[in-house]
Amino acid sequence: MTTINSLIFKKSIVYTIILATLLSFSLTSFAALPGNSEISPLWVNLSAMDLDFYFSGNTGTASGEIYRKLSATLIEATLTVYRKEGFRWVTVASQTDSSNISLAINVEFNAIAGATYKAVLDVMVYGTSVDETETITETVTYQ
Repeated sequence: MTTINSLIFKKSIVYTIILATLLSFSLTSFAALPGNSEISPLWVNLSAMDLDFYFSGNTGTASGEIYRKLSATLIEATLTVYRKEGFRWVTVASQTDSSNISLAINVEFNAIAGATYKAVLDVMVYGTSVDETETITETVTYQ
């Protein structure tokens, strides 16, 4: 009987270690400055970024905004819109732009009612001490 209990105990330890290891790979780190209750990514050069969809009739627009900190020297961004067709995403439109202050990037596309769209904003912010990359994604079904 003690051999069975010992085996069960060893298995539970192994499963606990595996679970803890897997969970550690999926955690995202966020930080808040002292005295600030807002928790957000700890960026060195990037101040904020946003991505939204807008629809009017048969026209859709994906709109991205990127703001830099004073330590940044250049923002480069690519905004790509995809439409879901079955189990795959098909590129509908894409736009690349850059700025040394802040950047607003828009992509217009022909919208189909009932279709699901995904916008991906890939950003590279160059700074004096470190360069940063960030990607945000927004998905919407056009009604």
